Amino acid sequence: MSRGRARDRSRPSGGAAWTPARLSSLAAWYRADLGVTLNGSNVSAWADQSGNGRHSAQGTAANQPTLVTSDAAYNNRSTLSFDGGDWLDALAAWTLTQPVTIYVVGQTGLSADYKTFVDAYAGARMIVRADASELLSMFSGTGNIEPGASVASASIVCSVFNGASSAGYVSNVSSSITGNPGSGGLGTPRIGAASTGIYPLASGGKIAELVFVSAAHDATQRAQLFRYFSRRYAITVTGL
Repeated sequence: MSRGRARDRSRPSGGAAWTPARLSSLAAWYRADLGVTLNGSNVSAWADQSGNGRHSAQGTAANQPTLVTSDAAYNNRSTLSFDGGDWLDALAAWTLTQPVTIYVVGQTGLSADYKTFVDAYAGARMIVRADASELLSMFSGTGNIEPGASVASASIVCSVFNGASSAGYVSNVSSSITGNPGSGGLGTPRIGAASTGIYPLASGGKIAELVFVSAAHDATQRAQLFRYFSRRYAITVTGL
């Protein structure tokens, strides 16, 4: 079973709800109620909604996340649920170079180790994850900038990778972790686990939406995305 692409990307701005499809420099966009191919209740493929064809999939049933069609923690919207051994890989190689902004609506689950929203299974590793205490962490070739705020429960994460000016935000437009995680890019993304399949999202980990942008978003741009996510998933954001 497959769920179709968003249909409002070309509708007139006067009456249409805003979505990330309207972003300039949009590199890839995934939403749990769109482009999902099911193997029973498992997700075997997740189609990119940006129009760039950067789709993800998982052919091994034991490593497929589960679709939750109505998740109370996310305003009864759909989420992908991970069990500690699930992930999705890009179907074809694609890369991003800094500056890059990555948004994740989700949570990591609980485990005594790193837990990964986004990494790469080939090429450069630009990583959005949490540490062993479920606090936001970012890596891009040199080192981690951490700890950020908790992402153990429903959260909106924004990770801006821009060398020494990198920063991470959790459900907050302005409060952040800052530092230099390195200047590396992202090569052939993996969703839900690290490059070797380790550090997966723990049991209880979820992703409702994932957006990749080939630009360093400023406060105004972050607020636009945070506002969209907050309204859609009923997650409180500080600073709007």
